[in-house]
Amino acid sequence: MAREHTARDVEGVEEDVETSRRAGSADRVRGARRDVPAGERFARWQELFSPLAIPLEVRSDPSIEFRAEVRHVNLGAVEVASVVASTCEGHWTPKRQEMLQLKHVVHGFQTFQQGRTSFRLRSSDLALYNASRPFQMSVAGECGVSEGIMVSFPRNLLPLSERQVERITTTPLSGRDGIGALLSGLLVRLATDNTDQYLTRDAPRLGNVVVDLVASLLAHELDAGAAVPPETHRQTLRLQVRSFIQQNLDNPDLSPGTIAAAHHMSTRTLHRLFQHDGQTVTDWIRQCRLQRCRQDLADPLLRRDPIQDIAARWGFFNPAHFSRLFRGAYGVNPQEYRDRHVSPRMAELN
Repeated sequence: MAREHTARDVEGVEEDVETSRRAGSADRVRGARRDVPAGERFARWQELFSPLAIPLEVRSDPSIEFRAEVRHVNLGAVEVASVVASTCEGHWTPKRQEMLQLKHVVHGFQTFQQGRTSFRLRSSDLALYNASRPFQMSVAGECGVSEGIMVSFPRNLLPLSERQVERITTTPLSGRDGIGALLSGLLVRLATDNTDQYLTRDAPRLGNVVVDLVASLLAHELDAGAAVPPETHRQTLRLQVRSFIQQNLDNPDLSPGTIAAAHHMSTRTLHRLFQHDGQTVTDWIRQCRLQRCRQDLADPLLRRDPIQDIAARWGFFNPAHFSRLFRGAYGVNPQEYRDRHVSPRMAELN
């Protein structure tokens, strides 16, 4: 039988460790290239896990070529960690404060066991488990590689009772639709975005958004909406509405009335949601549409598209009005913006 690798067994990993930090905002830890001596590789892989809020002890079959990458983002008290790894197993013995962890499987599948409960997660599944208790997990996937995202946070941040948490832990949840899809989409963005674009003060706010969505998803599954604070409901609803707007920017009928109807609320309630951010629904729609126009104007592949066609594609049907709005938002008219970002030569090459 092949001997398993542990933290003290340093064979079979093809990654080095590279770390960069941004105070209070994000830490990134990534696997690098194959320039690490074979005898040191698995120890380096274990180093990838050591900075995490819940570091696993990992084992792998030494006969399998092992590859791995870890990236984690610190959002105040909340940590989001993305892990891409070859087939392996891991276990955790609690050493810290009472913690919860939410797992989201992006690709592949993962098997989890805690106490007498075991379950299997496939792509787009989510599950909450109590990281204050020992657990074991194994990962696998197509071509032997699995990708998952783990969200770790203190138990006291989740506004659900102990009984409710016990009912929902170790229960597979769907990340394919509804609140689950909204949460999984946010986690993927946080795991893949360049976090340098976020300010240090953004980190705890983003952490609160993540926990609010986790709480809303769990309450929805428990049918325990009353147990979630009103602000958590509002935050989740704001995110759902904004996601709907982004997906329908090219719909000329998009308006406060159609948005409210799609979410079974009055337009008055919709406007109150946006007052929290200091702007109106109409202002936010216009802002998002102008951003899409700006992206298209800077795209060499669209150089030959008339500006008025791009504007109409995103809901601006009066060229003069569009030009005034664009200049007001970006300081130049659409043609000047295109000329600065896409030269005729670039357009010819594309």
